[in-house]
Amino acid sequence: MVQSNKISDISPLFDTETLIEIDLSFNLVQDSAQLSVLIQNKKELLVVDLQANPVTATAKNLGELFADEPAPMTYFQGGVLYKN
Repeated sequence: MVQSNKISDISPLFDTETLIEIDLSFNLVQDSAQLSVLIQNKKELLVVDLQANPVTATAKNLGELFADEPAPMTYFQGGVLYKN
């Protein structure tokens, strides 16, 4: 969707109603709270690719990525969030 565009603010995507897959790889997303807001209430969202983003640089699991809030997805591997 916005791969490699140096995007750091994902709030313009908050109002998008239907998202199935978001490719945010190689951007500058740093805020897991913004990420959580983007994902919440989007039941059809299955994949969020965050490879090579500051927000996932040190996170090895959902608990580290969303340390201060409940994880909005069910699985995290290799910089990609999945919902099953």
